[in-house]
Amino acid sequence: MMKERFILSALFRNNTEMKSNRTFLKSIGKILLLFSLCFLLSPQCVRAESPTKVQATDSLSDTDWPLAPDINAECAVLMEAGSGTILYDKNMHQQMYPASTTKILTCLLAVENSALNETVSFSYQAVHSVPADGSSIGMDAGESLPMEQCIYGILVGSANEAANAVAEHVAGSIPAFVQKMNEKAKELGCRDSHFMNPNGLHNPDHYTSCYDLATIGRAFFSNDFLCRAANIPRYHFTPSAHQPDDFYLNNKNQLVTGQVKCEGIVGGKTGYTSQAGETLVSCAERNGMKLICVVMKDGSPDQFLDSAKLFEYGFRNFTKTDLKENPSSILPDSAPFLSSDYSVFPRSSGTLSVSDNSCVILPNGASFSDVSAKTDPTGKDKETTGKTGEKKIASLRFFWHERQVGSAEILLSPLRNNSSTPAKRNHRIYVNLYLLFLGLFLLSVLISFALRPLIANQESDTLQNKKNRRHFKRLKKETRKLHF
Repeated sequence: MMKERFILSALFRNNTEMKSNRTFLKSIGKILLLFSLCFLLSPQCVRAESPTKVQATDSLSDTDWPLAPDINAECAVLMEAGSGTILYDKNMHQQMYPASTTKILTCLLAVENSALNETVSFSYQAVHSVPADGSSIGMDAGESLPMEQCIYGILVGSANEAANAVAEHVAGSIPAFVQKMNEKAKELGCRDSHFMNPNGLHNPDHYTSCYDLATIGRAFFSNDFLCRAANIPRYHFTPSAHQPDDFYLNNKNQLVTGQVKCEGIVGGKTGYTSQAGETLVSCAERNGMKLICVVMKDGSPDQFLDSAKLFEYGFRNFTKTDLKENPSSILPDSAPFLSSDYSVFPRSSGTLSVSDNSCVILPNGASFSDVSAKTDPTGKDKETTGKTGEKKIASLRFFWHERQVGSAEILLSPLRNNSSTPAKRNHRIYVNLYLLFLGLFLLSVLISFALRPLIANQESDTLQNKKNRRHFKRLKKETRKLHF
């Protein structure tokens, strides 16, 4: 009797536990699968971070790039200085003679390789290797000027002998300086240029393009001193122990003198030879957007009028979105999972940011949501390190209906020392919810597959339990007979 009761009790407990385990495992699998599917299909998961939109009143189609004005120059370009975005192009890669616009590269190399208070001596070669009736400031062999006054002489008076003297001072000789010019042009990204002298006097092998001059202009107009020197209507030379004359130089750039109105003019450099025609490189800035305009093979005064037209076209029809001020529009996609000013992972290699010149230039009425991006990873051999230890790890190029409209550099900064108390500021943590919940979904699928054999075993045990229940009923009847 006791043995039969013990068997009945064990069978009952085993049957109950099996039912409970099977129900629990099925519930866990269903809950995980349902949780992941709900979040995966939710709107915020499809696009965890919505890009900012340019303020606009109307929507533009892919054919609605703003209509540019008619100009007389044979070649021209309008470029945004920070990103190099091209807003207007007329034969911008056609090789042309630059004339004295060459001198922006000469002055750029001068300020990068010397101090403004250095004394520049004028050699016989520097003074007499240029035409006597060409642009000059009347220096004689053996005289000298500070580098600062030489640059004013070059940019305000287009002085050819001053360009020669600066070249000799910087590189030791004019040929050595010309080599530096071509190296610098290549370094800046020029693709259509070959220089033969520092002043732009005609030489069949001395040529460039609107695009290359604008590219050089990006570096030139990022220097505060060069901007001041290229934007002064008149400069006064006073006598000194090394230069006896007292005289004024008048700038012939009508955008600088105000004869042709152009709001926000930053500076410029004129050029002319009979072979080159009128050439002009200029820069203007309004509302935080700096544009560089280059016109080549133009007439006079059309070089100033055409440039003013193109500046007006650019400032009226385009809007700049500064990605440095709004990094969340691109960083979540660039950081596959998570990044912040203070990493939540103690062994993280650093934090992500964007470079200062990162921006997108869009036509008024265009939306950032229509912009696509192409990533150009930077290999270990091409990583560049800034003064603060930031490393450039990738470049982004942004496109609006197949037109490149901006660029950005993604920087990796070393982790800060958390032992010191950080300044109080708002820190953002970016999480790519799509990847997060996709991971949860895949995890739930894996768990479901892992639980499948257990569930199958439970179902197999269920069949066995049916036999046990039949045996249980038979024993129960037998037990009653024994009791009675």
